[in-house]
Amino acid sequence: MLTAGRIPEGGASPWNELARRRGEFFQDPAWVESLGPGAERVGIFDAGGALVGGFVVGRGRMAGLPVLRNPPFSQSSGPFWEERATTPIGRLEERRRVVDAMARYLEPRRGVALVGLSWRVEDVLPFRWRGFRCVVDYTYRLPLRSEGDALLACYDGRVRNDVRKARKDGLEAHVGLDLDGIARLQEEALEREGASGAGALPGVRRYALAAPGCFTVMVSSGSEVLAGCLVVGTRETAYYLLGGHRRSRGKGAHHGAGALALHSAIAESARRGFETFDFEGSTIPRVEEFVRGFGGTLTPYYRVAKAWFPLECVL
Repeated sequence: MLTAGRIPEGGASPWNELARRRGEFFQDPAWVESLGPGAERVGIFDAGGALVGGFVVGRGRMAGLPVLRNPPFSQSSGPFWEERATTPIGRLEERRRVVDAMARYLEPRRGVALVGLSWRVEDVLPFRWRGFRCVVDYTYRLPLRSEGDALLACYDGRVRNDVRKARKDGLEAHVGLDLDGIARLQEEALEREGASGAGALPGVRRYALAAPGCFTVMVSSGSEVLAGCLVVGTRETAYYLLGGHRRSRGKGAHHGAGALALHSAIAESARRGFETFDFEGSTIPRVEEFVRGFGGTLTPYYRVAKAWFPLECVL
């Protein structure tokens, strides 16, 4: 049986090395470090105490109760693991043991656990058997087989038209690292939606300043910035981490600004050699409709949730 335990201060080196090789971006050591106390490393160990996998969780409080959740701006907590099995049944058993160790660690003591898993985890039976609710969520993942405007062929007609209209109207997309500009757009978006998350922006900024794979795309009309996005990535996958657009009198300042920003981000990701663009998708209907038009593959992943038993009875 595998067990899971928090990685102590000063003991993160083996975890970091395994995360770099086997984890997704959201378990990348540089990303975890940038979030500070908002992200906690958890190791998965075999019977001999050897590290074989891990995941990341954030700790917080809700209505006075402790909560385990994904760290800020993180689609996935993991897990990742050292893949040693060579047969289908062996790989299934290996993944099952890893997921079971994670489920036992997340079992709520006197609070709530609400965690999103990696899209690579298809087997959540250990969570179901422990009484977790397992909900399917979705992202879109686009293989980057083309570059530049050849990517337009993958898009829905309305997205192609929006990109072309934006260009025709003189909008320009600038690739760089304008973290102040993207932070302002994101804060405006969070305020409009009444959503939380602004407190994690300094951590995102720390990561983006230190990591060579990050870039922003800012779309402007003259001197006025209309839309933008921040893209981050490690190894083969680029992620649309956050973005926003300006509103004028309750309407979009330009209907095609967001489409041009995202198209330019996808094209730049392909130019930099990433194999996949992950939209880190949302199930908010208007957001999902927008990103769906870029032709990515609808990709499910699980969110698991469970409350401390007395709280479940009250609920």
